[in-house]
Amino acid sequence: MSSNNIEADPKLLRIKSEFLLLKEKLIKAELSLAEIDAKLAKLAAYLQATEKGESLPDEAFVTLGIPKGSEWQGRMLLKIRLSGIIERTKTERQAVERNIGAMRDALESLYICPDCGGLGMLYGQRKYDRLDEGQIIPSSDYKTCSLCGGKGRITISI
Repeated sequence: MSSNNIEADPKLLRIKSEFLLLKEKLIKAELSLAEIDAKLAKLAAYLQATEKGESLPDEAFVTLGIPKGSEWQGRMLLKIRLSGIIERTKTERQAVERNIGAMRDALESLYICPDCGGLGMLYGQRKYDRLDEGQIIPSSDYKTCSLCGGKGRITISI
């Protein structure tokens, strides 16, 4: 499919704009997932250091939202706080993963030709043939979809 078809067909213009919007959202979600993974790794390192009895860097207290020198600096309380934050972050990660999966599915569905629904063929005129016994048999003419060229999928060029 050439880019001239996209500019001339309002359906294809809508699909292309939806594709670009979804692609942008997908990139942002994938970056967010990478940030969450980095945060989880950092939190796991803090938890491991706490379990070993090591002191945490000042940055850890900022990440945890705990004022330095507060009662939260006790080892057991830090472990509880870290475990809670890790679980919330894992839940957040799962939600972002589900969102990414849904966006990928939506992007994939945009490649399906809107005219033929992915069949590559369009129904033509419907006819009814009567047999000698009186039975009526419906039949249809099929023609190749002009939008996708019979492939059932369209190409979205950016």
